[in-house]
Order: sequence, then C-alpha cells, then structure tokens
Amino acid sequence: MELDEVMRTTFAAREYTGEPLPDAVLYRILDNARFAPSGGNRQGNRVIIVKSQATRAALARLAEPAA
Repeated sequence: MELDEVMRTTFAAREYTGEPLPDAVLYRILDNARFAPSGGNRQGNRVIIVKSQATRAALARLAEPAA
C-alpha cells in the first residue's frame, strides 16, 4: 500500500471497543511513532502506559476541569 493511499483511506477512530490492546501491538505502534516528525525534529516524546483501571480513573479525575 502506498503512503498516499494510506493517508486518504485512514480515518480517525472516535469510538473504542473496550477490548484490551495486545502488548505486541502497543509496542509496534510506539516503535513506529518514534519516527513521526516533530517541530524542528527536536521534540522529545515521553509515553507512560497505564493499564490499571483504578489508575486510569484517578488520572481522569485529575484531568477534569475545576468548577
């Protein structure tokens, strides 16, 4: 598949199935993301993987806007 075909046929997913993502798939995605361009190619990336539902819920509460 050519790059232009991928760019024209790829969509942005806005719904999630709730199925867990296998570690091998996650690591492949992250490995490919290392090669994504950034502003001036100087932006370092940091990724934190959170699998615990309790930790995710706690982080989501921290991200809620204040009243």
